[in-house]
Amino acid sequence: MIEKVHCPHCAWKPSAEKLWHCLECGSDMDMFDNLGRCNNCGYNHDKTYCPEEYDGCGLSSPHLAWYGEFDEGLSKLNIIRG
Repeated sequence: MIEKVHCPHCAWKPSAEKLWHCLECGSDMDMFDNLGRCNNCGYNHDKTYCPEEYDGCGLSSPHLAWYGEFDEGLSKLNIIRG
């Protein structure tokens, strides 16, 4: 699914690397490996920033917004409010 994930602001696409750090425990993580949940401590990240250091825009968005059509589908099912 990683190929469909992109920043909702600038369309930057992440690779399958650990580019983020958990806000709770600080461990390196791939934000999209487990839908924003840290594999180390279980913390749920509800927002994800687009990393400027990897040519992203630096803006934060709700994590599910990065999944594009997936997010729209959940909204239509009233699983999330969009």
